[in-house]
Amino acid sequence: MDLISRKDRKLEKRGTKIAIVGKSGVGKTTLLFSLPAKETIFIDLEAGDLAVDEWDGIALQPQTWNDCQTLAALIGGADPAALENSSYSVKHFEEKKKAHPELYEQLQKMKYVFVDSLTHTGRLSFQKASSTDNGRRDARKAYGDHGQQMIKFLLQLQRARRMHIIFLSILNQRIDDNGLKSFNIQIEGSKTGEELPGIVDELITMTIMDEFTPNPYRAFVCKTLNEYGYPAKDRAGKLDVLEKPDLGALIKKLGKPRSMNLMKSLNFELPPPQEISDQLLLSPEKEQTT
Repeated sequence: MDLISRKDRKLEKRGTKIAIVGKSGVGKTTLLFSLPAKETIFIDLEAGDLAVDEWDGIALQPQTWNDCQTLAALIGGADPAALENSSYSVKHFEEKKKAHPELYEQLQKMKYVFVDSLTHTGRLSFQKASSTDNGRRDARKAYGDHGQQMIKFLLQLQRARRMHIIFLSILNQRIDDNGLKSFNIQIEGSKTGEELPGIVDELITMTIMDEFTPNPYRAFVCKTLNEYGYPAKDRAGKLDVLEKPDLGALIKKLGKPRSMNLMKSLNFELPPPQEISDQLLLSPEKEQTT
């Protein structure tokens, strides 16, 4: 384990891990057109390539959870911390590399991995976790195994430091009896959706703004503190609350120096005491009790 200076860190080629969530039909898959076709691998789990049938790049269509694990091993490389006979171990990686030499060589040329989608990846993972030899199923154990599999899969792809990894997923919106909105990422079980924001560098909601007006438009919501309540996170601190829904341009922006010091971009100032009191009086919790 070596010490790494700031100079060495700046010289290292690093990709960004991005999760883009949004309701079905908002245009997530079409973002593929904004990436360079010769440097992008499209992992098409949804069989939803009709929207991008004119895209010039290459695609893979994993059919099983084992296919997904094979791809993750070839993309992320061997995990030295993994147990010998477990997924993504040195042994597992070498076996997959030997079995798929052309695929491994092709993947090494790529800079972008576009995964469409985590929603369907989760279905394959749960299908594998709930399958048993004797036909009996323990739902609690299946969900536990599935959650662990999915987190290992995401962390394995995160190991591909030089590559930009883009995950797509459906975002569900719910409105309770009091009219309060909540969102959840559509992945089988709760563990993956809850932990995803902590794994990726950028969590972005793609949505339609002013949807029911004469001039609706699509946008990326990129900051945790946003007035719309959408799930979002900008670890790099380089994005605005709203960004144009151009994935290629967004990745280029993330590669540029920050326009201001990161500490200055965060708001640590509390409002005056009177404003805090007013906000508490107007909070949804207070309204529900009156």
